[in-house]
Amino acid sequence: MTSAAPVANSNDLNKPFRFGGQNFKRWASKVLFYLKLMKVVWILTAKNPKKVDTKNMSEEELAEHEKYAAKWENDEEDCRNYLLNCLFDELYDYYSHTYNSAKRMWKELQQKYDTEEAGKKKYACSRFFNYKMSENVSVVAQTHDLQMIVHEIISEGIKVDEQMQVATIIDKLPNSWKEFQKGLRHKQSELSIVNLMARLQIEEEARKQDKKNESLTNTHANYSNSHQGNGNASGNGAKVLCPSGSDLLFKRGNKSSRPTGEYDTSGAVAQEKQRAKVKEKLDKCPSP
Repeated sequence: MTSAAPVANSNDLNKPFRFGGQNFKRWASKVLFYLKLMKVVWILTAKNPKKVDTKNMSEEELAEHEKYAAKWENDEEDCRNYLLNCLFDELYDYYSHTYNSAKRMWKELQQKYDTEEAGKKKYACSRFFNYKMSENVSVVAQTHDLQMIVHEIISEGIKVDEQMQVATIIDKLPNSWKEFQKGLRHKQSELSIVNLMARLQIEEEARKQDKKNESLTNTHANYSNSHQGNGNASGNGAKVLCPSGSDLLFKRGNKSSRPTGEYDTSGAVAQEKQRAKVKEKLDKCPSP
């Protein structure tokens, strides 16, 4: 006999992440939706029925009020526990011992963490306006960083026009990009963020290729100059640069005075003479 697999409760799937002090707006939005599914979200705005004066109520109104008060008390307890279960342990311990009302707990969370996020909003705006691009870092990479700050500002509820983003990125380009910057500013048609990013990427790749070509040109020029200089010196019986371009040098002179990496060409002549003598002796030997 097999036991049936437990079915996941749809309400559990909609339960928000546990709040630990960050991303309050996102968490609050998910909590409100969760409490709405649990049919207790009305507790956060409802007036406590215990504080309502019942002296002038009729018996029918009093009975209705008592019924309402009983539902409020039951839902209030559930709402408070749902809220607490959506907090990390440190916050759970603090709010469970400090606030007996779900409504008061919710207001306290809003006052504390909404204010902190307002400060983050101002900080994100400040980072956007004060951002400066460096010459030593990829312009495309820095533009992506700037776009991340813009998305952070937008997520805080502040609208940032696309043309404002484009103009800001162009203004923040490094000094070495001044000519390119002027060209973008004089464009008659409006640029989108996507088009601007594509232009920046093409320009950056072109600049990298120009630097490579310039480096190769300088290397060839330096090699040609050094080769010509060594060729002129060899006419005077001085050092000769090997065709391979290495630092191996040939120089006539005393063996004891030769530095490491230099060879005496007279040694090669002596070896050749020795070979000729051996060959001559072999030729004189009778054939077997």
